[in-house]
Amino acid sequence: MADTELQQLSKTDRNPVQESRYQELLKSSGGLSGGSNNDIASLAAQQLKMYQEANAPAVQSLQASIPEIQNKYAQQGEYLQKQVGNLDERYKKLLDSIKGLQQSDVQATTTNTSNELGRRGISAESGLFGKTVNEAVLPVNSAYATQIGELGSAQQSALDTLLNQISGNTQNQTAETRAVQNAIAQLQAGGNQNAITSALQLYQNQQSVAQQEADRALQEKLAAVKTTTNPLEQEKLLAEIAKLQAQTANISSGGSGGGDVITELMSLLNGA
Repeated sequence: MADTELQQLSKTDRNPVQESRYQELLKSSGGLSGGSNNDIASLAAQQLKMYQEANAPAVQSLQASIPEIQNKYAQQGEYLQKQVGNLDERYKKLLDSIKGLQQSDVQATTTNTSNELGRRGISAESGLFGKTVNEAVLPVNSAYATQIGELGSAQQSALDTLLNQISGNTQNQTAETRAVQNAIAQLQAGGNQNAITSALQLYQNQQSVAQQEADRALQEKLAAVKTTTNPLEQEKLLAEIAKLQAQTANISSGGSGGGDVITELMSLLNGA
């Protein structure tokens, strides 16, 4: 990361104009006090806004895809429900067709058997006549009963497949929608984390510059107090040294804003 203007100025022998600019930047960055947590949190909020703006097109695109997903699965669900109705109608027609053929075959078998018994002189009123006809019709009914059973099994299997597809359609919609929502959440959470990281980096840079400036000023005052013989001037310098020492201790402890910087950042960002 390139040095900030404040860092660049802190490393040079400043002319009056540069000194004025340096003091202005130092003051805006928190100066020798190390900056308040609220200032850093505000900086994090600005960083967060930048990340949110950068991620906004992707978030908007993902949000727009949710109604499209819902519409896609709604259409698929309507189609599958319609297929259930079509399935019932189709198998009903097949069943009616089989029963019609069964009735025709039974009638033809009955007629043929009756005619054959008549040629043999067996009366329709005799017990043998009825028994013979029933025995002739029995295989026909049995064969069609097998077909009807197989048709029913095929219908149930096809219906189960459709019902599974309907259930899967709902589950797929939920999963795809949740995936989009998770992607949105990750973008937003990533913005929060990146904002905190950037703000802390800037905060550390400010602390470093402030510490360097405090150390430089302290060394200058210490050198001055050794060379002056004026008691009043020494007293003034000693007071300034004490103040600078307090300021450097304050910077080392993380600033005078009170509380933990990360806690302040998280509190503000969570409320953003």
